[in-house]
Amino acid sequence: MAVCRRNIGEKNTLLENISVHKMYRLKSLPNLRPVCPPSPEEDGFDTPRLFRSSRPDYMTQGDADTLISWGIQSIIDCRATYIYKDAGGDRVLDSIFQPVDVQLPKCRKIKSSETVTLKDEKTAYISPRCDMRNGVNSQGPVKKHFLINFSTTAHRTNIFLSLPWYIKLVAVFVAIVDLIMGTDMHYLHIFVIRSVLNKQGMIRVYKDFIDYSQTSICSALKLLTDESKLPALVNCAAGKDRTGIVVALVLACLGMSKEYIAEDYSKSEEGLSSVQQWLEKEMKSYGFSKEFTLAKAETMLELLDYIEKRYGSVEEYLQVIGFGKEDQDTLRRNLGHKSE
Repeated sequence: MAVCRRNIGEKNTLLENISVHKMYRLKSLPNLRPVCPPSPEEDGFDTPRLFRSSRPDYMTQGDADTLISWGIQSIIDCRATYIYKDAGGDRVLDSIFQPVDVQLPKCRKIKSSETVTLKDEKTAYISPRCDMRNGVNSQGPVKKHFLINFSTTAHRTNIFLSLPWYIKLVAVFVAIVDLIMGTDMHYLHIFVIRSVLNKQGMIRVYKDFIDYSQTSICSALKLLTDESKLPALVNCAAGKDRTGIVVALVLACLGMSKEYIAEDYSKSEEGLSSVQQWLEKEMKSYGFSKEFTLAKAETMLELLDYIEKRYGSVEEYLQVIGFGKEDQDTLRRNLGHKSE
């Protein structure tokens, strides 16, 4: 079991220290904050080893330069390549961080001994901003922007199989309409969201990620065991849901209490306050209710309780998905913590 060397119960914990968070705020990158701010006298690190944020697609060049000055070595993006490819914004970071597609194993879990596999460069998406020549561009060695699909075919299939039979029948009809219209299952997604997910709430989506996106979660965590990729930035669209789950598992691995993890998760509401109208509009376009724009501590507490009830503990869950004890120990060391 990991032992966090910070006193979680004290009111002046680093995550509650507003001045620390303000040091790392960037206007064009909402919901940015260090996952575990550094304590040089304890950790030996002068800057945070891990950050979290919303999508960096709309960053200004000035903010991008500031982010790079913090020594970020990689971006771990919990979005599929096709979503990133179609995203808006100038994506100025592409000139430094080459987008690469993480290859997930099909029909099986990741083994503890496995490392993260990348898609064949011949078929990978190459950003027009990434002027790469043998791994080097005009500004030096090209770093990686890892794209990880959390909504895989297996994830969607398992969700479909879990639907009530009468919902399945209607879903099949809607899917046929989508195929005829060539809408890339747009109406099917909205139907499932409105008829099932909105009724069961955001916690249902989180549980589905935990149960059905295990290879995606494991890949994100394994990238953090490579010290050369740190400091790293973890993000998704809003930096709240998929990012929130990955960060929660990291903090649990570091020995943080469930209350501490839930409090950190809830900080996303403040982090996204400047783009709340955009977030509500985007979620509405997918059919989601307003609940899906929130980040309540109770939601994360319920998810952590679910993991404990179904898998025994977070540590046991991590072993189930292929992130073994050795991986967990490496993660703790890389983030400046020790194991007992």
